Amino acid sequence: MGIRIPFVMKNFNLFLNGESWAGVIEEASFQTTKVKTQEHTGGLLIPFTLWYGIETPELWFKAWELSGDIHKLIGKIDNTTQITLRTAQHDDSSPGAVKSTIVSVQGNITSGDTDNFSAGHITRHKYTMSCIYARVDAPGGSLEIDVLNNKYVVDGEDIVETLRSKIKV
Repeated sequence: MGIRIPFVMKNFNLFLNGESWAGVIEEASFQTTKVKTQEHTGGLLIPFTLWYGIETPELWFKAWELSGDIHKLIGKIDNTTQITLRTAQHDDSSPGAVKSTIVSVQGNITSGDTDNFSAGHITRHKYTMSCIYARVDAPGGSLEIDVLNNKYVVDGEDIVETLRSKIKV
């Protein structure tokens, strides 16, 4: 097996409630899954880890400008803010090979941190969003988290479907 060359992120675009913010969003990050666990010994010598849920997904992004269109969404608690992040990754070892990842989330923008204001410098403003719904479609797989409907779907398999059926949800 040869050396695997990673795909290089060439560009991305962020859509906020359907509006493109290409060229304004500097950087974005999506924390898809962080599993909640607890160590348990149950009388055993060595503890083992129990899985008991997933933390609320979060997305943050940095904008090059202070925007009232984004700031007015901070604290709006109706879970209707939608963000779609679309990426284009290029495989430098295969000319013309481009892959895309699409991250779609819905929830509330919970914070906005402004950078220092300084004449002659570009300011960056970081916004954080708590997500009630998230879907990631990446090369090789997909992930969907639906907080309100208690769904956690990996590559089409609902991991918590049996748990929901037992508690009649």
